Amino acid sequence: MNLNKKIIDVGIITFNHENFIEQCIESVYEQTISDNMRVIVIDDASTDNTSGILKQLNKAYPFHLIQHDKNKGIIQSAYAYASLLESPFFCWLDGDDYWKYKDKLKVQIKFLENNPQYSACFHDAIIKQENATEDKNLNRTQFTFNLYSQFNHYKQEILPQDLINRTILPTSSVVYRKKNIPRNFWDLQTLPYSLSWKLHLEYIKNSKFYYFNQPWSVYRDHPGGFSKETSLKTFKFHHIEYLLQMLQDNDFKNYRYNIYKSIVHEYEQILWASEHESLNKKEWAAAFYGLKKYDKLFMREKLKLFKNLKKNKT
Repeated sequence: MNLNKKIIDVGIITFNHENFIEQCIESVYEQTISDNMRVIVIDDASTDNTSGILKQLNKAYPFHLIQHDKNKGIIQSAYAYASLLESPFFCWLDGDDYWKYKDKLKVQIKFLENNPQYSACFHDAIIKQENATEDKNLNRTQFTFNLYSQFNHYKQEILPQDLINRTILPTSSVVYRKKNIPRNFWDLQTLPYSLSWKLHLEYIKNSKFYYFNQPWSVYRDHPGGFSKETSLKTFKFHHIEYLLQMLQDNDFKNYRYNIYKSIVHEYEQILWASEHESLNKKEWAAAFYGLKKYDKLFMREKLKLFKNLKKNKT
């Protein structure tokens, strides 16, 4: 594919978003730097009218359209987009989300150009609730919140420990430097859930993120979202697997306290979820004894931390 060099690559990944995709694409092309961005839209074999709408939109907007013959899933679609990156900066959003501030990319790119100590920057996002009260996924949704910042503690500078402790950044909000893509980026697809969180953790190694305290994008919370068909326990067990891998990573050797704390929290969430999600005996035992083991390790690291604080004071 012969794509012209631009300042930023924008990826849009969509599947069955016929009710949302037009607003998504229009919001991207409303950006004040639209002439200096390259837009790649990946339709992951939609079965509704998303494909037809995209073909019509493509007559008005010069995006590069990739249409999969069969559904590959969000992870493989994200990696298909990543394989095409050429510009100094990149970002992506799902086809059911959209941007609401026309200078969003301009501000974020200028900040990164002037502040090389940051590997990425992001902003807050509005949660547009489109669930009915009878929707089956209400136990998964942020049903009572209007902003991401209401259930995440965002500081102006986000450090590795913040992301280890499951601070979640809105996917549609982050702008990355291409040159900072982690060496093991392509290996992350072997753990197929929570790709954004894992990418952020890899990206923030020996670095930090900057936060703009403004809601410049909109996240639609609805039953057809990419993550809604997977159970909470599946996500949580998967998070624990990744956190355990981090314990073997030299770049995170000084964050054992935070990693153990996060593992304990994930096990607690699994056990609390047993009220409305069925756990078989093996899963319940794994969560219970995992909690017991890593809570002990977490307490050991916490005591070590306080001893070091006292030593440094005297």
